[in-house]
Amino acid sequence: MKNAYVRPRGEQWIVISEGCKRPSTVRHTLADAIKIGRRIAMNRGCELIVYRVDGTMRSKDSLGTDPFPPMPRDDEK
Repeated sequence: MKNAYVRPRGEQWIVISEGCKRPSTVRHTLADAIKIGRRIAMNRGCELIVYRVDGTMRSKDSLGTDPFPPMPRDDEK
């Protein structure tokens, strides 16, 4: 299972799969890249890892592989 990554590349953002040399897509905004990366990660049942411009990790979301889903919030019951 290959994780999906959102990383900066110059003034743009790339979505790339683990072990791949070429990005799946290149986007102008972080929001667009996250949206596409989330879709890819959900289809694969893997993690989406998003990085900031400075190279530090911004977030890490498990999409489809979490054995313990969160409990519903009070307003969702």
